[in-house]
Amino acid sequence: MGLFDFFKKKTDVKITFETYEPSRAQIKEQWENESIQRAKARVRNFQKDEAGLYPHEILMLYYAEFYSVNQTDFPQFWRFEYDIDNPMELLKKLQKMGFIREATAKESLSRLNVAELKAILVELGQKTTGKKDDLVKRVAENTTESFLVNRIKNRRFARTEAGEHELSINVYVPYMHSHKFCDISMTDMCILVNKNPGRPFRDILWEEYNRLSLEYMKSGNIGYYRNMRYTMYHFLMEEKRPVPAFELLAETFFYDLNGDIDPIIAPALVNDFRSMERLLDYSDEKIIEILTNLFKNIYAPNRRYSNDEVICIITSYMIGHDEMAETVFNRKSGRK
Repeated sequence: MGLFDFFKKKTDVKITFETYEPSRAQIKEQWENESIQRAKARVRNFQKDEAGLYPHEILMLYYAEFYSVNQTDFPQFWRFEYDIDNPMELLKKLQKMGFIREATAKESLSRLNVAELKAILVELGQKTTGKKDDLVKRVAENTTESFLVNRIKNRRFARTEAGEHELSINVYVPYMHSHKFCDISMTDMCILVNKNPGRPFRDILWEEYNRLSLEYMKSGNIGYYRNMRYTMYHFLMEEKRPVPAFELLAETFFYDLNGDIDPIIAPALVNDFRSMERLLDYSDEKIIEILTNLFKNIYAPNRRYSNDEVICIITSYMIGHDEMAETVFNRKSGRK
């Protein structure tokens, strides 16, 4: 290029940008692929119990009685959470191992719909009034297995005595499946339970909660600490222990106001406090005394509300003085 070429008029260069937005089908496919990879990793780290079953197989043992022997359509969580593409194959495996069996016709009555139950009752000359449970009971009481065997083709699975025993010593499996904790996984519990044979899984889980709480507090992860204390509150409420649960609920609320994020009042916690007030039936003075002792030496990473102010907000919500609670909250949060 010559020297004078620099002075020639340049051609404008147009640059265009295009944004790519994946289709819903592509988003779904990506989610499914990622879920399956996570499921594979999860199952790969599972450990067998003494009977030779992995947690996902024990979970199938729990769900078996809800499935029929001819079932083809199963919930998607088997594939996306446990990498099971063929649930019926696993059911057949459990049946071969002697943990489940095909239910009798009478045991399968609950699989029939109301119309089918009424049709059998009409055939038996029995009344057809009542709820489904009443109809099932009436059919069972007025007929025989041989009468029903050709009328109920859709049999369900039933656990054998061995299956019931296996499930009874692994109750943590269905519990962990229905309580998706981000901090304690099914894999974690599987390892801990196998290390502590015979020990109640709830004791193991409670110990883990406390260990993680201490770890989060030491590392300054106040948000994780707060969430763990709220999980522990629910755990104690499952055990119908509202007295110690109340303190965990109050601590959770304290860190919503004085934690490492902007203060917030979660409606769920307000409802929890109101339910707690009905359960405990404490006087205002008793509530204040408990909270005063609880907050006496509590650590606050970002002190926005004094202990007295937190106590005032909690107590006000518990006794239905929402306006008072919101006035105290808004005074410090800067809201109007």
